[in-house]
Amino acid sequence: MYGGETASGRAGEKAGEAGGSWRDNTYPGVACDVASRFYCYSFALSAAWQYRFAPGHEVRQYLLDTAATFRLQGHIRTHSEVVEGRWQQGRWRLRLADGGLDDVDVLVAATGVLRVPHTPDFKGQDRFRGPVFHSAAWDHDAALTDARIAVIGNGSSGVQITTALAGRTEHLHLFQRTPQWIFPVPNRKVSPPSGR
Repeated sequence: MYGGETASGRAGEKAGEAGGSWRDNTYPGVACDVASRFYCYSFALSAAWQYRFAPGHEVRQYLLDTAATFRLQGHIRTHSEVVEGRWQQGRWRLRLADGGLDDVDVLVAATGVLRVPHTPDFKGQDRFRGPVFHSAAWDHDAALTDARIAVIGNGSSGVQITTALAGRTEHLHLFQRTPQWIFPVPNRKVSPPSGR
């Protein structure tokens, strides 16, 4: 997303709608690891969370609802991937993937650290016949039940995926460079707010 006073008067978003990581990450078990009631904008507090730690689709909906409440959709130009930014004559000149240009006074890089999935090149991978995919590009058509699955990495996504798949697969292997301490986090359903 880029922001500031633009020729179009709108911020840019490379996808078809806002939502970022919560739109793009749909792997099993995706959830916010911050308690839901604290994962809100101060100007748009929500009591509608269903779980203590909101699943990804719930956070995504909160973001979309907040954008709608504050009528932001008309200020976001979707399908506008910025491929280059140059500081020229006191302004940023942005080149878009579709060839378009835009000039802005302020450039905010809100691309996210993990926006481009990195899949290592493994020796012998060309002979592997099963599906290979990154958590940020989850293949929902892959048959996981009764499969032998390897998850590489034990960051938040790796922990959430292995927790969600445990008991649903024939074998589940987690490959990690450095083990970390993990403990159960009860994710209770939140009671709806009372009429007080």
